[in-house]
Amino acid sequence: MRLPYFWAMLFILGTSEVIESIDANDAQVATFDIRNADDPAAWNNYGDYLKEQGKYNQAVLFYDQAIRLDPDFLDAWNNKGIALEEQGKYDQAIEAYDEAIRLDPEHEVAWYNKGNALGGIKKYDEAIEAYDTAIKLDPEFSDAWNNKGIALEKQGKYDEAIKAYDTAIRVDPDYPYAWNNKGNSLREQRKYDEAIEAYDMAIRLDPEFSEAWYNKGIALYKLDRFNDSIQAYDQAIKLNSTDEDTWFNKNSSILAMIEDQSSIDEHAFGDQYIDYDEYINHRSGEGDDTHKIDPSGHLGFAKDGDDDETFVRVNLWPTVIKKLNSTLDKTEPSRHLGSAESHTKPKEGKSSKAPSKTKNQKPTR
Repeated sequence: MRLPYFWAMLFILGTSEVIESIDANDAQVATFDIRNADDPAAWNNYGDYLKEQGKYNQAVLFYDQAIRLDPDFLDAWNNKGIALEEQGKYDQAIEAYDEAIRLDPEHEVAWYNKGNALGGIKKYDEAIEAYDTAIKLDPEFSDAWNNKGIALEKQGKYDEAIKAYDTAIRVDPDYPYAWNNKGNSLREQRKYDEAIEAYDMAIRLDPEFSEAWYNKGIALYKLDRFNDSIQAYDQAIKLNSTDEDTWFNKNSSILAMIEDQSSIDEHAFGDQYIDYDEYINHRSGEGDDTHKIDPSGHLGFAKDGDDDETFVRVNLWPTVIKKLNSTLDKTEPSRHLGSAESHTKPKEGKSSKAPSKTKNQKPTR
């Protein structure tokens, strides 16, 4: 009788709209004890389960029921805010966090989460104030230092942002987000070598950190190290093949490398010179269509070692653009390259924002 009673409770409590979105055969549903139907912690904990499944709208319904049963249930207010924030409902999330803060003004996690929601609507000054309150309550709150740095960076306050990231790193030296974000602020200051060092540290701590590989590619591009930037983007693509900005930036680096080498005399390379078909055959095992730029344009390459090819010459710019746009049709159709005269600048870097947090759930009775 457990499941029928569970569904009846949902109807009675005005949450019947969640039924269609929840699998009645879900093992977690089966564990919902009817003896806990009046326990706000049970509703809160099942809301957390739904939130972890990405079912944020349904999770809010369960948090609301926990709050109906206990209007002073701080954790339910905080968790409701997270579920709303995940849906981009930042104003409603802020209201939920404010209620949690009203119940406990020293709840550093609610202040931190409020800062995240304020950042979501670009109220960076207010977000910084919220992060500062969280930090005052917990000076070792590395995520708050990190996200404060992002808010400062969004305002162009790069020195202050770096100080915030450095504090996060002091608190947690193995924090890849802060190293990645520090790299972004250094890059904005045109300190590209230092930025690359920061990205490399983030990558050392987390070799599958695709955003750090992506950002490293931008810094290498800024140093005209186009081949190295392509390799960094390739690593990012291996980790996240659906990110359109990475594909776009890789194409920008390919174009930049072509443009940079277009005036070099192919005969200066002697036996080092290889033709287009040889290059494509060399890369065929990677399944990367972005290298197949101009099969009919007789592109030339300078070969330096077994794995390092540099474009030497291109004589058909319109064909190059056409071929690159063909690649973009597969990855980013809205961002065709519009000019055959110069390469396109890469998209901006990616910050690593720590997510909002849950704190101190009540135990189920």
